[in-house]
Amino acid sequence: MMHWEHGFSWEWVLYSGITMLIFWGGLIGLVAFTLRAFFGTRRTEIPSALKPNLALDILNERYARGEINRDEYMNMRQDLDT
Repeated sequence: MMHWEHGFSWEWVLYSGITMLIFWGGLIGLVAFTLRAFFGTRRTEIPSALKPNLALDILNERYARGEINRDEYMNMRQDLDT
């Protein structure tokens, strides 16, 4: 009959616990990535008519902060509208 001399040490328990977490975390991550790739929502391009006018928003903010005067604001706004 074989005798087990060393038994389990705290190092072995720590190593096996970390290894188990890495394995199951990787497996769950792989399954989640695969499911998301096949069944996830597809991002489509938003039509330009529905996009917010970011340049106009920035221009309005600059005018509101006083960085540009009314004449500059009106000239820049006309440029953006065309």
